[in-house]
Amino acid sequence: MLAELILLALIESLAISLLILWIRWNEFNLVFHKRYTFFNILFVAIYFTEQAVFITMAYLYTDHILLLVSFFALVVLSTVALQDVMMDSKIKKANEKLEEDNKKSAQNLSIIRTKYEEAINELRQELKHLEELLYINQSQ
Repeated sequence: MLAELILLALIESLAISLLILWIRWNEFNLVFHKRYTFFNILFVAIYFTEQAVFITMAYLYTDHILLLVSFFALVVLSTVALQDVMMDSKIKKANEKLEEDNKKSAQNLSIIRTKYEEAINELRQELKHLEELLYINQSQ
């Protein structure tokens, strides 16, 4: 009876959590990237809570210790997987930002190089013109 209630509560919690996460993913993802340190601390708190609940349940329901250990393992593995997905998302977003910044830098460098080459060409033409004037002045 207890195992069935625990299983039902876990399945309902998981289903509701996934539904909320699916509906609000873009907002949640943005908040996560802006508050990365907070989420690291949150995951530490979640791991602590999971362990505290497991220890309490193991103490209160010693007859069902095997079931509790199994559920604890599932919960911890699910939490680790969720944290991994979030970290991968952060790395992916950081790589996209880096690629975008590199592309902008390359474009800016190209523009600067073009302007530099134009300025050098103008200076060469001006120098050529001055040399011609000097040659004309020396010839007279």
